[in-house]
Amino acid sequence: MSLFIHRAALHRALHFALVLSGCAAANVAGAQTPLAALTPDTLELLEVDVPADPSHPVTLYFGRGQAEIAIDVFAADADAAHERLAFYLSTVSGEMPALGPDAYGDAGLVAFASGPWFAVVRRLRGSGDVRPMANAIAARLPRTRAAPMRASLPSLQRGVTRWSVPAGFVGSLVEATGALTVRRTARGWIFDRHEGAYTLHFVGIDAQLNRIEIRARE
Repeated sequence: MSLFIHRAALHRALHFALVLSGCAAANVAGAQTPLAALTPDTLELLEVDVPADPSHPVTLYFGRGQAEIAIDVFAADADAAHERLAFYLSTVSGEMPALGPDAYGDAGLVAFASGPWFAVVRRLRGSGDVRPMANAIAARLPRTRAAPMRASLPSLQRGVTRWSVPAGFVGSLVEATGALTVRRTARGWIFDRHEGAYTLHFVGIDAQLNRIEIRARE
């Protein structure tokens, strides 16, 4: 049975404030990972926005050359996913049409909870109806979550260190304070360490959409 009941209701989409981290584009391939399940047919993953705050969703941008669809996704457990959906609905101005027991929205935006996943599918360009797309995504998403990847940060000596994010990560964010500066490149990150104390915060998102955090200081 379809998760969503299509209705011809119109509703003003809620616009999220996104913290852009400039993550490099990545293509989805291989098995039906959560990331593959979230990828709309005929579109490619263009960008992954990784939030510093773990309470915020990851945002995936899909399109053909330019972003056409954005999907905000939060992975936790079934109870947390439904709590997220309820909270999201409480923040929307006006009433969102119900499309099913755990889905709400219209042709331009659909918010749903499915197993351990809460997601908001938003159309950024064009006039296509996102409800069939969201319905297909919800049906493909796995009902359980896989274990996260393991990662470690490089040993930082004084001067410049170039670091490629380990294979398997689809998005990353690095924050540094004190005697350390960081810069993103097409292949990873550049660390420039100076004399003095520093803190380092790495957040990586793997293809299972697990969030891996590492903190270091010296």
